[in-house]
Amino acid sequence: RVDATAAAAGVTPFGVYLGVFLALLHRWGAGGDLTVGVPVSVRRTRALRDLVGLLVNTVPVRVRFGPGATFADAVGQAARGLAEGAARAGYPFALMRPGSVSREPLCRISITLVQPFGDDTLADHGDGPVELFAGHTSARVPVPRLEGQFDVSAEIRRVAGTVAVRFRYDTGLFDEATVRRLLGHYTRLLDACCADPGGAVATAPLADAGDLAALLALGAG
Repeated sequence: RVDATAAAAGVTPFGVYLGVFLALLHRWGAGGDLTVGVPVSVRRTRALRDLVGLLVNTVPVRVRFGPGATFADAVGQAARGLAEGAARAGYPFALMRPGSVSREPLCRISITLVQPFGDDTLADHGDGPVELFAGHTSARVPVPRLEGQFDVSAEIRRVAGTVAVRFRYDTGLFDEATVRRLLGHYTRLLDACCADPGGAVATAPLADAGDLAALLALGAG
């Protein structure tokens, strides 16, 4: 459904995921003018094609939500902001500052898309045992990750016809129940966007039957 919604809007599927993610932050109180970081590949030239390493830089994407903003508005702004940011992806994110003397980062939340390209088959496998690739026997090795660059990081992984969303977060700021609720609201807004891209972001329902029952129980006391 996301692919069909993206095709109808003339954007990539990630444009939909990004636009709805920004709509989610807006609904959670981030305000009408917000920015998130999007890690993108900077492996753009032939000289870098065979270079081994993670060549990724973060670009800021900014979206403004006015009264009556629709999911289509959010997706369109997100897609345009992503295209503009990707065109300037070579500038180091660490050097970007909102002011000449400010040390505040441009954004504290990030979202990225991970999916295989071309004949890449390694991404189709999970954390299973040894596998055969291009005539070589290989196995996945867990590598410690440097966490903590952002308060919340969302990763959308599209592999072998499936889509999974993973949220990483600062445990000093959020508890697991809060982040699970955030994730549930994200999938609910994705559903609302695909059902009606012209629907208003502000009026899309976030609470499910369980949430409503809990809220009504509070009032009944």
